[in-house]
Amino acid sequence: MKKHILIHALFGLTIAAVFSVAVMLLWNWLMPAIFNLKPVNFWQSLGLLALSRVLFGGMIGNRCKMHKYRHCHNHNHLRNKFMKMSSEERKDFLRDKFLKYGFDHDFFPQDESEKHD
Repeated sequence: MKKHILIHALFGLTIAAVFSVAVMLLWNWLMPAIFNLKPVNFWQSLGLLALSRVLFGGMIGNRCKMHKYRHCHNHNHLRNKFMKMSSEERKDFLRDKFLKYGFDHDFFPQDESEKHD
């Protein structure tokens, strides 16, 4: 069991090192020439990978796809609910959300007949 864990840990470290070297080489090749940025070292590129993982959820991928949708069948419940709404219900829903979060512009203006009622 310990050998199994050690093999997986070494494999993970190797993959992280390979991706880090790839990021470092690509960064040092492109970024100084295009954006006049400083080159990065191995540890900085590893930090960039970690930061991208935190910000974007990156390298491993969607866990639902990894587990063949076993535990992820209900992740799209809001989308399913939205798709079952009528066109008017969707507009009302989005209008309420836009107004709730401070958008002053009405993205779905009412018809002239509705405004006079």
